[in-house]
Amino acid sequence: MITPELGAEYGQKVAEIYRDAELRILARISQALGVGTDAPDWNVRALAQVQQVRKITLEELRKASPEAAAMIRTSLAEAYGLGGLAVFDDVGSVLPLIEGMPQAQRAAVGALATELTTAISSATPGILRAVDDVYREVVADAIGSRLTGGEFQREAVQRSLQRFLGDGIKTVQTGRGRMGIGDYVHMAVRTGTARASLQGQFDTMSANGLDLIIISPGPRPCDICDRWARKILTIHSTTKRKPDTSLTTGRAIVVRVDGTLAEARAAGVFHPNDRCSSKTYLPGVTKAEELQRPPWDADGYAQQQRQRQIELGIRQAKTSQAIALTPEGRAQAAARVKDGQAVMRAHLAENTYLKRQSSREQLRG
Repeated sequence: MITPELGAEYGQKVAEIYRDAELRILARISQALGVGTDAPDWNVRALAQVQQVRKITLEELRKASPEAAAMIRTSLAEAYGLGGLAVFDDVGSVLPLIEGMPQAQRAAVGALATELTTAISSATPGILRAVDDVYREVVADAIGSRLTGGEFQREAVQRSLQRFLGDGIKTVQTGRGRMGIGDYVHMAVRTGTARASLQGQFDTMSANGLDLIIISPGPRPCDICDRWARKILTIHSTTKRKPDTSLTTGRAIVVRVDGTLAEARAAGVFHPNDRCSSKTYLPGVTKAEELQRPPWDADGYAQQQRQRQIELGIRQAKTSQAIALTPEGRAQAAARVKDGQAVMRAHLAENTYLKRQSSREQLRG
Protein backbone atom coordinates (compact mmCIF):
# COMPACT_ATOMS: atom_id res chain seq x y z
CA MET A 1 0.00 0.00 0.00
CA ILE A 2 1.25 3.47 -0.84
CA THR A 3 0.26 6.63 0.96
CA PRO A 4 0.90 10.30 0.05
CA GLU A 5 1.75 10.87 3.73
CA LEU A 6 5.31 9.95 2.73
CA GLY A 7 5.95 13.56 1.71
CA ALA A 8 5.29 15.14 5.11
CA GLU A 9 8.87 15.01 6.37
CA TYR A 10 10.45 16.27 3.16
CA GLY A 11 7.80 18.96 2.84
CA GLN A 12 8.71 20.23 6.28
CA LYS A 13 12.45 20.26 5.50
CA VAL A 14 12.10 22.17 2.24
CA ALA A 15 9.63 24.57 3.85
CA GLU A 16 12.20 25.32 6.56
CA ILE A 17 14.69 26.43 3.90
CA TYR A 18 12.24 29.06 2.67
CA ARG A 19 11.06 30.01 6.15
CA ASP A 20 14.70 30.69 7.02
CA ALA A 21 14.99 32.91 3.96
CA GLU A 22 11.74 34.70 4.79
CA LEU A 23 12.85 35.34 8.36
CA ARG A 24 16.13 36.85 7.18
CA ILE A 25 14.21 39.04 4.73
CA LEU A 26 11.89 40.21 7.50
CA ALA A 27 14.83 40.91 9.78
CA ARG A 28 16.42 43.06 7.06
CA ILE A 29 13.18 44.99 6.57
CA SER A 30 12.88 45.55 10.30
CA GLN A 31 16.48 46.69 10.49
CA ALA A 32 16.07 49.12 7.60
CA LEU A 33 12.89 50.61 9.05
CA GLY A 34 14.27 50.80 12.57
CA VAL A 35 17.25 53.03 11.77
CA GLY A 36 16.87 56.68 12.74
CA THR A 37 13.18 56.49 13.59
CA ASP A 38 13.41 59.72 15.61
CA ALA A 39 14.91 61.73 12.74
CA PRO A 40 12.55 64.16 11.00
CA ASP A 41 13.52 62.76 7.60
CA TRP A 42 13.11 59.11 8.66
CA ASN A 43 10.66 58.36 5.86
CA VAL A 44 13.06 59.65 3.21
CA ARG A 45 15.91 57.57 4.60
CA ALA A 46 13.70 54.50 4.90
CA LEU A 47 12.43 54.73 1.33
CA ALA A 48 15.99 55.07 0.12
CA GLN A 49 16.54 51.51 1.40
CA VAL A 50 13.81 49.97 -0.78
CA GLN A 51 16.11 48.81 -3.58
CA GLN A 52 18.62 47.40 -1.12
CA VAL A 53 15.92 45.42 0.66
CA ARG A 54 14.66 44.18 -2.71
CA LYS A 55 18.18 43.10 -3.65
CA ILE A 56 18.61 41.21 -0.38
CA THR A 57 15.24 39.52 -0.89
CA LEU A 58 16.27 38.27 -4.30
CA GLU A 59 19.63 37.06 -2.97
CA GLU A 60 17.99 35.13 -0.16
CA LEU A 61 15.57 33.43 -2.51
CA ARG A 62 18.35 32.58 -4.96
CA LYS A 63 20.42 31.06 -2.16
CA ALA A 64 17.48 28.95 -1.03
CA SER A 65 16.69 27.59 -4.49
CA PRO A 66 19.66 25.21 -5.10
CA GLU A 67 19.40 23.61 -1.66
CA ALA A 68 15.65 23.23 -2.01
CA ALA A 69 15.95 21.82 -5.55
CA ALA A 70 18.44 19.16 -4.42
CA MET A 71 16.22 18.15 -1.52
CA ILE A 72 13.15 18.08 -3.75
CA ARG A 73 14.82 15.74 -6.24
CA THR A 74 15.97 13.47 -3.41
CA SER A 75 12.50 13.35 -1.91
CA LEU A 76 10.85 12.60 -5.25
CA ALA A 77 13.34 9.86 -6.12
CA GLU A 78 12.89 8.21 -2.74
CA ALA A 79 9.11 8.49 -2.94
CA TYR A 80 9.03 7.04 -6.46
CA GLY A 81 11.13 4.08 -5.33
CA LEU A 82 8.93 3.46 -2.30
CA GLY A 83 5.90 3.54 -4.57
CA GLY A 84 7.39 0.76 -6.65
CA LEU A 85 8.31 -1.27 -3.57
CA ALA A 86 4.74 -0.98 -2.34
CA VAL A 87 3.58 -2.99 -5.35
CA PHE A 88 6.01 -5.77 -4.46
CA ASP A 89 4.71 -5.69 -0.88
CA ASP A 90 1.13 -5.89 -2.13
CA VAL A 91 1.48 -8.74 -4.60
CA GLY A 92 4.96 -10.24 -4.27
CA SER A 93 3.68 -13.34 -2.49
CA VAL A 94 0.99 -13.89 -5.14
CA LEU A 95 2.59 -12.97 -8.46
CA PRO A 96 6.16 -13.08 -9.79
CA LEU A 97 7.09 -9.48 -10.64
CA ILE A 98 9.77 -8.07 -12.89
CA GLU A 99 12.13 -5.45 -11.57
CA GLY A 100 11.29 -1.76 -11.78
CA MET A 101 12.55 0.37 -14.65
CA PRO A 102 15.40 2.76 -13.71
CA GLN A 103 15.03 4.67 -16.98
CA ALA A 104 11.33 5.26 -16.36
CA GLN A 105 12.13 6.33 -12.81
CA ARG A 106 14.69 8.89 -13.91
CA ALA A 107 12.33 10.34 -16.50
CA ALA A 108 9.37 10.51 -14.12
CA VAL A 109 11.36 11.99 -11.24
CA GLY A 110 13.02 14.50 -13.55
CA ALA A 111 9.69 15.67 -14.94
CA LEU A 112 8.09 15.94 -11.50
CA ALA A 113 11.11 17.75 -10.06
CA THR A 114 11.11 20.28 -12.89
CA GLU A 115 7.40 20.89 -12.49
CA LEU A 116 7.66 21.34 -8.72
CA THR A 117 10.72 23.61 -8.70
CA THR A 118 9.18 25.71 -11.49
CA ALA A 119 5.99 26.12 -9.46
CA ILE A 120 7.98 27.24 -6.41
CA SER A 121 10.27 29.58 -8.34
CA SER A 122 7.24 31.16 -10.02
CA ALA A 123 6.37 32.62 -6.63
CA THR A 124 9.57 34.71 -6.60
CA PRO A 125 8.25 37.71 -8.61
CA GLY A 126 5.24 37.90 -6.30
CA ILE A 127 7.48 37.95 -3.25
CA LEU A 128 9.61 40.73 -4.69
CA ARG A 129 6.54 42.82 -5.49
CA ALA A 130 5.05 42.15 -2.08
CA VAL A 131 8.23 43.14 -0.24
CA ASP A 132 8.44 46.36 -2.24
CA ASP A 133 4.75 47.18 -1.72
CA VAL A 134 4.55 46.31 1.95
CA TYR A 135 7.76 48.20 2.73
CA ARG A 136 6.28 51.37 1.25
CA GLU A 137 2.97 50.73 3.01
CA VAL A 138 4.71 50.49 6.39
CA VAL A 139 6.45 53.82 5.81
CA ALA A 140 3.24 55.55 4.68
CA ASP A 141 1.18 54.03 7.50
CA ALA A 142 3.73 54.96 10.16
CA ILE A 143 3.88 58.56 8.98
CA GLY A 144 0.10 58.79 8.85
CA SER A 145 -0.29 57.28 12.33
CA ARG A 146 2.21 59.69 13.86
CA LEU A 147 0.55 62.71 12.28
CA THR A 148 -3.02 61.75 13.17
CA GLY A 149 -2.53 59.88 16.42
CA GLY A 150 0.33 61.72 18.04
CA GLU A 151 2.47 58.59 18.41
CA PHE A 152 6.20 58.77 18.73
CA GLN A 153 7.79 57.84 15.42
CA ARG A 154 9.39 54.62 16.71
CA GLU A 155 6.09 53.47 18.21
CA ALA A 156 4.31 54.25 14.95
CA VAL A 157 6.87 52.28 12.93
CA GLN A 158 6.61 49.37 15.37
CA ARG A 159 2.82 49.29 15.10
CA SER A 160 2.84 49.56 11.31
CA LEU A 161 5.52 46.90 10.96
CA GLN A 162 3.50 44.47 13.02
CA ARG A 163 0.31 45.35 11.18
CA PHE A 164 1.70 44.58 7.75
CA LEU A 165 4.39 41.97 8.46
CA GLY A 166 3.63 40.49 11.85
CA ASP A 167 2.16 37.39 10.16
CA GLY A 168 4.98 37.08 7.64
CA ILE A 169 4.96 37.83 3.93
CA LYS A 170 1.68 36.54 2.49
CA THR A 171 2.41 36.43 -1.21
CA VAL A 172 1.31 33.17 -2.82
CA GLN A 173 -2.31 33.13 -3.97
CA THR A 174 -3.98 29.71 -3.65
CA GLY A 175 -7.51 28.42 -3.59
CA ARG A 176 -7.42 28.79 0.20
CA GLY A 177 -6.28 32.40 0.13
CA ARG A 178 -2.84 33.95 0.37
CA MET A 179 -0.08 31.89 1.98
CA GLY A 180 3.45 32.54 3.12
CA ILE A 181 6.17 31.02 0.98
CA GLY A 182 7.08 28.44 3.65
CA ASP A 183 3.53 27.14 4.02
CA TYR A 184 3.07 27.11 0.25
CA VAL A 185 6.30 25.15 -0.27
CA HIS A 186 5.35 22.69 2.46
CA MET A 187 2.04 21.99 0.72
CA ALA A 188 3.63 21.84 -2.75
CA VAL A 189 6.39 19.41 -1.74
CA ARG A 190 4.01 17.15 0.15
CA THR A 191 1.77 17.05 -2.88
CA GLY A 192 4.67 16.54 -5.31
CA THR A 193 6.20 13.76 -3.22
CA ALA A 194 2.81 12.07 -3.00
CA ARG A 195 2.51 12.24 -6.78
CA ALA A 196 5.97 10.70 -7.15
CA SER A 197 5.14 7.79 -4.86
CA LEU A 198 1.90 7.16 -6.70
CA GLN A 199 3.67 7.42 -10.07
CA GLY A 200 6.22 4.87 -8.88
CA GLN A 201 3.40 2.56 -7.90
CA PHE A 202 1.49 2.99 -11.15
CA ASP A 203 4.58 2.63 -13.37
CA THR A 204 5.61 -0.56 -11.59
CA MET A 205 2.08 -1.94 -11.88
CA SER A 206 1.94 -1.13 -15.59
CA ALA A 207 5.31 -2.79 -16.18
CA ASN A 208 3.87 -5.95 -14.61
CA GLY A 209 0.53 -5.93 -16.41
CA LEU A 210 -1.47 -4.76 -13.39
CA ASP A 211 -4.17 -2.14 -13.81
CA LEU A 212 -6.41 -2.07 -10.72
CA ILE A 213 -6.06 -0.23 -7.41
CA ILE A 214 -8.32 0.21 -4.41
CA ILE A 215 -8.60 3.39 -2.34
CA SER A 216 -8.26 3.49 1.43
CA PRO A 217 -8.76 6.85 3.19
CA GLY A 218 -6.30 7.93 5.84
CA PRO A 219 -7.17 8.86 9.42
CA ARG A 220 -9.86 11.55 9.65
CA PRO A 221 -10.35 11.76 5.86
CA CYS A 222 -12.19 14.63 4.27
CA ASP A 223 -15.65 13.96 2.86
CA ILE A 224 -14.29 13.79 -0.71
CA CYS A 225 -11.91 10.96 0.13
CA ASP A 226 -14.51 9.22 2.29
CA ARG A 227 -16.81 8.91 -0.72
CA TRP A 228 -14.09 7.01 -2.60
CA ALA A 229 -13.21 4.59 0.22
CA ARG A 230 -12.94 0.95 -0.93
CA LYS A 231 -13.55 1.99 -4.53
CA ILE A 232 -11.85 -0.10 -7.20
CA LEU A 233 -10.22 2.02 -9.91
CA THR A 234 -8.56 1.23 -13.19
CA ILE A 235 -5.36 3.08 -14.04
CA HIS A 236 -5.63 2.98 -17.81
CA SER A 237 -8.85 1.28 -18.93
CA THR A 238 -12.25 2.97 -19.05
CA THR A 239 -14.48 -0.09 -18.83
CA LYS A 240 -16.72 -0.54 -15.78
CA ARG A 241 -16.78 -4.34 -16.10
CA LYS A 242 -13.29 -5.73 -16.43
CA PRO A 243 -12.91 -9.41 -17.41
CA ASP A 244 -10.12 -11.03 -15.41
CA THR A 245 -8.96 -14.25 -13.80
CA SER A 246 -9.17 -15.06 -10.10
CA LEU A 247 -5.68 -15.55 -8.72
CA THR A 248 -7.02 -17.94 -6.07
CA THR A 249 -9.25 -20.24 -8.17
CA GLY A 250 -8.00 -19.62 -11.71
CA ARG A 251 -11.56 -19.07 -12.88
CA ALA A 252 -12.71 -16.28 -15.14
CA ILE A 253 -14.39 -13.47 -13.23
CA VAL A 254 -15.63 -9.97 -13.91
CA VAL A 255 -14.39 -7.16 -11.68
CA ARG A 256 -16.86 -4.34 -11.24
CA VAL A 257 -14.78 -1.18 -11.50
CA ASP A 258 -16.07 1.94 -9.73
CA GLY A 259 -14.21 4.43 -11.89
CA THR A 260 -10.93 5.43 -13.43
CA LEU A 261 -7.93 6.98 -11.75
CA ALA A 262 -8.51 10.11 -13.83
CA GLU A 263 -12.11 10.35 -12.61
CA ALA A 264 -11.05 9.99 -8.97
CA ARG A 265 -8.42 12.67 -9.33
CA ALA A 266 -10.90 14.97 -11.06
CA ALA A 267 -13.24 14.46 -8.10
CA GLY A 268 -10.51 15.55 -5.68
CA VAL A 269 -8.88 12.32 -4.50
CA PHE A 270 -5.13 12.76 -3.84
CA HIS A 271 -5.63 16.49 -3.29
CA PRO A 272 -2.90 18.59 -1.59
CA ASN A 273 -2.09 17.22 1.88
CA ASP A 274 -4.30 14.19 1.19
CA ARG A 275 -3.61 11.19 3.42
CA CYS A 276 -5.43 8.57 1.36
CA SER A 277 -3.73 5.33 0.38
CA SER A 278 -3.93 3.19 -2.72
CA LYS A 279 -3.31 -0.55 -2.82
CA THR A 280 -2.82 -2.87 -5.76
CA TYR A 281 -6.06 -4.76 -6.34
CA LEU A 282 -5.71 -8.47 -7.17
CA PRO A 283 -8.82 -10.20 -8.55
CA GLY A 284 -9.93 -13.01 -6.28
CA VAL A 285 -7.39 -12.04 -3.62
CA THR A 286 -8.13 -8.50 -2.47
CA LYS A 287 -11.35 -8.25 -0.49
CA ALA A 288 -12.70 -4.71 -0.35
CA GLU A 289 -14.82 -5.45 2.71
CA GLU A 290 -11.72 -6.38 4.69
CA LEU A 291 -9.91 -3.17 3.83
CA GLN A 292 -9.84 -0.89 6.85
CA ARG A 293 -12.11 2.09 6.37
CA PRO A 294 -12.04 4.64 9.19
CA PRO A 295 -15.55 5.99 9.73
CA TRP A 296 -16.10 9.56 8.61
CA ASP A 297 -15.26 11.73 11.59
CA ALA A 298 -16.34 15.29 10.83
CA ASP A 299 -15.40 16.55 14.29
CA GLY A 300 -12.00 14.82 14.23
CA TYR A 301 -11.22 16.37 10.86
CA ALA A 302 -12.28 19.80 12.13
CA GLN A 303 -10.10 19.44 15.24
CA GLN A 304 -7.14 18.43 13.10
CA GLN A 305 -7.60 21.54 10.99
CA ARG A 306 -7.90 23.58 14.17
CA GLN A 307 -4.50 22.24 15.23
CA ARG A 308 -3.01 23.48 11.96
CA GLN A 309 -4.49 26.93 12.66
CA ILE A 310 -3.01 27.04 16.16
CA GLU A 311 0.41 26.03 14.79
CA LEU A 312 0.21 28.84 12.26
CA GLY A 313 -0.75 31.32 14.97
CA ILE A 314 2.25 30.32 17.09
CA ARG A 315 4.60 30.76 14.12
CA GLN A 316 3.08 34.14 13.35
CA ALA A 317 3.55 35.26 16.95
CA LYS A 318 7.18 34.17 16.82
CA THR A 319 7.59 36.11 13.59
CA SER A 320 6.21 39.22 15.31
CA GLN A 321 8.67 38.68 18.14
CA ALA A 322 11.57 38.33 15.70
CA ILE A 323 10.88 41.61 13.88
CA ALA A 324 9.85 43.72 16.89
CA LEU A 325 11.65 47.07 17.16
CA THR A 326 10.82 47.92 20.78
CA PRO A 327 10.98 46.02 24.09
CA GLU A 328 7.23 46.49 24.39
CA GLY A 329 6.68 44.98 20.96
CA ARG A 330 8.85 41.97 21.80
CA ALA A 331 7.05 41.46 25.12
CA GLN A 332 3.63 41.59 23.47
CA ALA A 333 4.69 39.07 20.83
CA ALA A 334 6.25 36.80 23.46
CA ALA A 335 2.96 36.86 25.35
CA ARG A 336 1.16 35.83 22.16
CA VAL A 337 3.56 32.92 21.76
CA LYS A 338 2.83 31.71 25.29
CA ASP A 339 -0.90 32.16 24.79
CA GLY A 340 -0.76 30.14 21.57
CA GLN A 341 1.21 27.36 23.23
CA ALA A 342 -1.32 27.25 26.05
CA VAL A 343 -4.15 27.01 23.53
CA MET A 344 -2.31 24.14 21.83
CA ARG A 345 -1.87 22.24 25.09
CA ALA A 346 -5.56 22.64 25.90
CA HIS A 347 -6.58 21.59 22.39
CA LEU A 348 -4.48 18.42 22.53
CA ALA A 349 -5.71 17.61 26.03
CA GLU A 350 -9.28 17.74 24.73
CA ASN A 351 -8.44 15.72 21.61
CA THR A 352 -6.00 13.06 22.78
CA TYR A 353 -5.91 11.30 19.38
CA LEU A 354 -4.00 14.30 17.99
CA LYS A 355 -0.22 14.43 18.41
CA ARG A 356 1.77 17.60 18.89
CA GLN A 357 4.14 18.35 16.01
CA SER A 358 6.49 20.85 17.57
CA SER A 359 8.49 21.31 14.36
CA ARG A 360 5.41 22.92 12.79
CA GLU A 361 5.44 25.59 15.49
CA GLN A 362 9.07 26.57 15.05
CA LEU A 363 10.85 29.38 13.27
CA ARG A 364 14.43 28.89 12.18
CA GLY A 365 17.06 31.19 10.76
